[in-house]
Amino acid sequence: MRIRWNSVRARRGVAATEFAVLAPILGLIALGAYDFGNAVQTSIRLDRAVRTGAQHAVLQPRDFAGMRAAARAAWPALTDGELPMPTEACLCGGSTVACSATCGSGLVRPVTVTARRSVQPFILGGLAARAGSATVRVQ
Repeated sequence: MRIRWNSVRARRGVAATEFAVLAPILGLIALGAYDFGNAVQTSIRLDRAVRTGAQHAVLQPRDFAGMRAAARAAWPALTDGELPMPTEACLCGGSTVACSATCGSGLVRPVTVTARRSVQPFILGGLAARAGSATVRVQ
């Protein structure tokens, strides 16, 4: 019986020691999972906002303020700095030209809506900057 009691007394602090070793590791894993989930959620929201702005561009190809307003309506927390005005380029045969130029193969006008937002990660610093972009060809 005496051997058994000494054995129990010797194991009493093992669980506390194991917890002290594993708790920081589990904490880092939990913070990393939170950072990753927050970055993914931000990317999804940005993509949805710029896609909404691009859908407005299909209906109103010259209404840049409306495209921006549609993107902001999809995610009202976006600021002017995070959601710049949409841009338009004019392409003729794959080359950028002035929008007033004539093009034998037909002038292509892609409109691009972009948004950027920074997140504050706890440990995964590479996930700090998130961006979304959508480009649609308009006539």
